Parts: sequence; structure tokens; C-alpha cells
Amino acid sequence: MASCNPAELAAAAACFDCLSEAQKRAIRVRLLCAILNGETMSCDPATLASAASCIECALSDAQMDAVEISLLCQIAGGGAIGGGGVSQGAGAPVAPPASGNGIYYDQSDSSLWAWDASLAAWVHLGPV
Repeated sequence: MASCNPAELAAAAACFDCLSEAQKRAIRVRLLCAILNGETMSCDPATLASAASCIECALSDAQMDAVEISLLCQIAGGGAIGGGGVSQGAGAPVAPPASGNGIYYDQSDSSLWAWDASLAAWVHLGPV
């Protein structure tokens, strides 16, 4: 388990100081997706920046903030937005998510989709 001592946290995170705010935001989204999918990742800055580069290019800051909140709610067990989840498959999503919201990863072209309940449709967010 990680230490929550402020000095130890700052020392452990020092190698991430060279990343831009946009890179850090995209990395957080990519790491949250990995956590939800049970995926392990190398956590050195260069590998993380590379893994998140498509997210950084495909999503606006506002979209990344919304996706990050959605992913955190899913990790927390559903939260106030009605559950949902991260699913994946080959090809674009077809069926709506069971819980009213969700994120979908298309393995065939590495793209990310989000369910928009107001449109009752999947919205393509771009390549990951």
C-alpha cells in the first residue's frame, strides 16, 4: 500500500513533474480505464504518456474531466450517476449499457465510446 505521508508522496511523484497538465489528465483517464479492466501498466512517465497520447488528442479537457468522473464513479460502485461500466469488444457498440451509462472500448480500432443518455446513443470519442 502506498504511503500517504506528504513528503513521501511528493518524492514518489517527482518524476511526473515534467509532464504537461493535459498529459497528466489523459494519463489519469487511461489509468482509470486500466483499473476498471483489471489491466496492469508500467508506471514510468514515458510509458504512461505514450499510452495516453491518443486520449489527449481525442478528448477535450471538458470531456476528459467528465470521463474521469464517470470512471471514478464506476470504480466506486456506481455512485449517483446510475452505475454503468466499462465494456469492450471488437467493433462499435450496439446495445445500450444495462445501467444507463457506460464507456466502451472498441478493440478493433482502439477507439473510445461514451453512452449519452439524453441522445440514447453511443457517442464516438475518438481513438485511444
